[in-house]
Amino acid sequence: MSSRREFITLLGGAAAAWPLAARAQQGAPVVGFFNSGSAAEWVHLVASRPTSNVTGINIFADVLTPKRQELLHELVPTASFVAMLVNPTAAQTQSELRAVQPAADRLGQQVRIFGASIDRELDTAFATIVDQRIGGLLVQPDPFFTSRRDQLVLLTTRHAIPTVFAFREFVTAGGLMSYGTSLRAAYRQLGVYAARILKGEKPADLPVQQATAFETVVNLRAARALGVTIPTGILLRADEVIE
Repeated sequence: MSSRREFITLLGGAAAAWPLAARAQQGAPVVGFFNSGSAAEWVHLVASRPTSNVTGINIFADVLTPKRQELLHELVPTASFVAMLVNPTAAQTQSELRAVQPAADRLGQQVRIFGASIDRELDTAFATIVDQRIGGLLVQPDPFFTSRRDQLVLLTTRHAIPTVFAFREFVTAGGLMSYGTSLRAAYRQLGVYAARILKGEKPADLPVQQATAFETVVNLRAARALGVTIPTGILLRADEVIE
């Protein structure tokens, strides 16, 4: 490829991938998702401007976790304990967990943390969640879990664990509920930036945008399979209900 404008990488990964991708592309434009919870990658991104070859969309994946906690509490209000599945190696995990405890205290619902960054740990985490009779589950928005969407939906269904995910794509695959950034809308935003770079604009001149579309999605088929009744309040607020 002869033109620098042709080297555009669309990233759908965690914030930790940004500086690595920028170095790997050796000056090529990089357009991708940015996760606001990782301060280190934010500093890298901002400090490198105006010469940075990186730009994209802040999808707020992790900072919306307290809202997902509220939805899970509304879904299983009598559960004394719920769980959160996280990737302990992800850059945003510690900042995300710092927001979990205040929300748990406010809701009066304890959250037990389970870590998994490889498949074997994922199986172990679910075995422990089932053994401890955990009342509900939150799944961290992380590429490790997103790439195992079907596996996670299968596990939560098999073990009848009411689960709130971060993205609609888990719910269309058979998961119970999600709340988070609309990836469809975010990808459209990325596409606009990619097109502008292909036309000659520099990534450094394109500020990191904020995602603007957020959605609550409910799967009533999954609810029936789990024996869960979705509260009317959630159904009224939902942007999409899968019958």
